[in-house]
Amino acid sequence: MENQSIIIKIKDSDPLRVDKNTLTKDSQVFKHFIDELHNDELEMDDFEADTVALFLTLLEDRQVDNIQDGQFRELHRMSVIFEVEWLRKECCNRLSSRMKKDMQNDEKLFMFEECLEILRKCEQNEMMDALIAELASVDNSLFITQYFQEFEKLDSVQIEHMLKLGGK
Repeated sequence: MENQSIIIKIKDSDPLRVDKNTLTKDSQVFKHFIDELHNDELEMDDFEADTVALFLTLLEDRQVDNIQDGQFRELHRMSVIFEVEWLRKECCNRLSSRMKKDMQNDEKLFMFEECLEILRKCEQNEMMDALIAELASVDNSLFITQYFQEFEKLDSVQIEHMLKLGGK
């Protein structure tokens, strides 16, 4: 059986040619677009080119090693949108493994914002609940104070979870 190539069009980059089986093996979404709708070209122009390339590499070799913080959110979002469950779990495991009581404020901010993004975009509370549980036993007053400095720009979800983190 001949391998079918799918063209992936990427924002501000040359298109990529990817084996159909790489895309459809773990994703019902890709399977639907390719097998049922008979698309041989897919647009991924909502994502950065380097993250799309990483996503496609991960689909092929399943080696989740060094994901840069800047790519994490977009990669996780892609795993949710394209329903690549093993990658979504790997992203959540990576985030969970970084949760520790002795985080500095910049790490707390990264973790809080990533958990907030998962909560909003994926409607999954587990990561935020895990972060709050991990940090509940330590003094977060400096972090909370810094986060609330631009209180008028915060929405109710941010405020609610920051108050939970503060124990109120």
